[in-house]
Amino acid sequence: MENALLIITTVVVGLICATALILGAIDLLARASEIGVKGLVLYVLCWLLLSPFIAAVSLL
Repeated sequence: MENALLIITTVVVGLICATALILGAIDLLARASEIGVKGLVLYVLCWLLLSPFIAAVSLL
C-alpha cells in the first residue's frame, strides 16, 4: 500500500513540475515574440544549444 501511495505522489508531483515547465516555456516564447524576430531566433537557439545539457543532466 505504501508503494502505491509513493507512486501516485511521484506521478502527481511530476505532472505538476512538467506543467510548470511548459507554462514557463510558453511565457518565455511570448516575451521573446514581443521583441520580434531577434527574440524568436534567440529563443530557438537557446533551446537548441541547451538541449544537450538538459539531456545530460536528466541522465545523471
